[in-house]
Amino acid sequence: MATLIERLEKVMAEKNWEHADLMRVSGQSSSVVSQWLGKGSKEIKTIGKHEAAEAIARESGFSALWIAKGLGPEKTDVREHVAEYSYRFGRGVAHDLSQARNTESLPTIRWENLMIADLSRPFELEVRDDSLAPDIFRGCIAMMDPGRTPEPGWPVLVRDRNGDHYLRNFKAGAGKRWSAVPRPEQNDKFDPLDSETDGLVLIASMDGYRRPPPRN
Repeated sequence: MATLIERLEKVMAEKNWEHADLMRVSGQSSSVVSQWLGKGSKEIKTIGKHEAAEAIARESGFSALWIAKGLGPEKTDVREHVAEYSYRFGRGVAHDLSQARNTESLPTIRWENLMIADLSRPFELEVRDDSLAPDIFRGCIAMMDPGRTPEPGWPVLVRDRNGDHYLRNFKAGAGKRWSAVPRPEQNDKFDPLDSETDGLVLIASMDGYRRPPPRN
């Protein structure tokens, strides 16, 4: 279903909910719910509203990611609702989005081709180090979105003035200054990068990831 109103109407019909019920379940005001049910809405995309989609998912049995953005299956195990959706909205805690991306196919770009590849559209990139471990580690497949604005703690792909690329967490600084840093657990193994000192360019923000299959 392409529009948010279609998805919410399906949820409301199955649960026999009215406008007031959707307000109660989501914890949102009447004006916000009215905006969601407007014909022009396609997704719940405002940062900070992800809890509402998760709350609706828990009460309805539908998938939070499907409710909010129309991605993935309509329904999943209730234990997966938060995991499949919250990382997409930058809670600072990484979650495996394998289920969320099972209906999408993104081009895969190799690290050695990043300088020459078309990076204007979302793409996949294999993680090459453990700077973001234990959540995101070498061998995971990162889904990168060049159009996504990062929040503090959000994994980003950056390029330094030497043309080298790194996958690190975004950290805002004073003014326009910012840095790309490893997870705290990895500080002794990976150095932080500074936007001014290292001449960083922000290439893309991570939109999710898949863990590699377990080895036998």
